[in-house]
Amino acid sequence: MPNPVQNISEDSITLIKSKIDDTIENGMSIRQALAEYSNSDAYDINWEVQAAVEALQVFGSRWTIEILSTLYIAGPRRFNEMKALLEGISSRTLSDKLTLLASEGLIN
Repeated sequence: MPNPVQNISEDSITLIKSKIDDTIENGMSIRQALAEYSNSDAYDINWEVQAAVEALQVFGSRWTIEILSTLYIAGPRRFNEMKALLEGISSRTLSDKLTLLASEGLIN
C-alpha cells in the first residue's frame, strides 16, 4: 500500500490551482487557433463531449491508470516485470490492457 497522503502547503495548492487555470486557458487558445482549420464551429460541444466520453472509456477502465502510472514511474519494462509491479493483475488482463493502450496510441 502506498504511503499516507502528505500534507500540502497552501502555497503549493495555490500554485497547483494556478497551473490548472493556465492549462485551461492554453486549451482554449489552442482550440481557437485550430478552429480556422475546422469545417465546424470554433466550439463544437458535441465533438468535445464525444471526445471526452471516448477518453474516459479508456482511462476509466480497471487497470488502465495503474499500468500507465507504472510505465511513467518505472519506465519501459518487460511483461513479467510489469506484472510483478502491478499487484493482483492477471497475465491475461495485463496483455489485454497493453493491447488496448497500444491500439489507442497511448503506449508503443
